[in-house]
Amino acid sequence: MEYFILRGGAKKRAGHLPYRPTTRAGLALPDSRASGRLSTPKTQTRGGQHASDPIQGVRNVRTVLLALILALLLSAVAVAQTLYNSPSVAHQHCPHDNVVWLNTATGIYHFDGERWYGRTKHGAFVCQREANAAGDRPTRNGQ
Repeated sequence: MEYFILRGGAKKRAGHLPYRPTTRAGLALPDSRASGRLSTPKTQTRGGQHASDPIQGVRNVRTVLLALILALLLSAVAVAQTLYNSPSVAHQHCPHDNVVWLNTATGIYHFDGERWYGRTKHGAFVCQREANAAGDRPTRNGQ
């Protein structure tokens, strides 16, 4: 005899379901109890192939590997930032730009005069243009 495991671990016999299964659209599925046997759902992928198709499995692995390689290549192309220990050295590197304090752990930078300028645990002085090019952002609350 076949059983369904319900939420909470309770067992119900397959022939005595408390509900009638429906599709995502809310349409009732054909009643499998009328024929005396349970119907098994067919799992299909978007291409119409069954999920147990070995060729589809190879395609899925190939897609995942390509995505990982692409992510690694894009992360390696990130813009290099020059980090400085003091604002005077950073200002010598970029005299026509603002020097900001970058919290390297979060990627958020702070301007001179703000609360966390030069005070976060992990950080360095950088040029604002380099920080923007690297994807860092200014603080949103002005601290």
